[in-house]
Amino acid sequence: MSYQQHSATITVEAQRQGLSKILFLALKPESEEKGKGFSVELSMEGEKLIIRLSAKSLSRLRAVINSYLRWIKSILEVIEGDKVYANTNST
Repeated sequence: MSYQQHSATITVEAQRQGLSKILFLALKPESEEKGKGFSVELSMEGEKLIIRLSAKSLSRLRAVINSYLRWIKSILEVIEGDKVYANTNST
């Protein structure tokens, strides 16, 4: 039985300089883990974070995409939370 490979590419272009690099460094350890039935490749193109994902099944690809998008959302919430906390304590 032959499996069709499914793939997707996510491009993240951050509004603030350096934010894409922070996301890249935070996600890098996860991308280096060998997954069962999927692979992830991270790269930077200028200020853009490029995430290339592939999986043996569409449901596995969807799960990996959801994981990475949630991790990105969580990282951004932590960064924004730190910014809000710093602004409230500086007055």
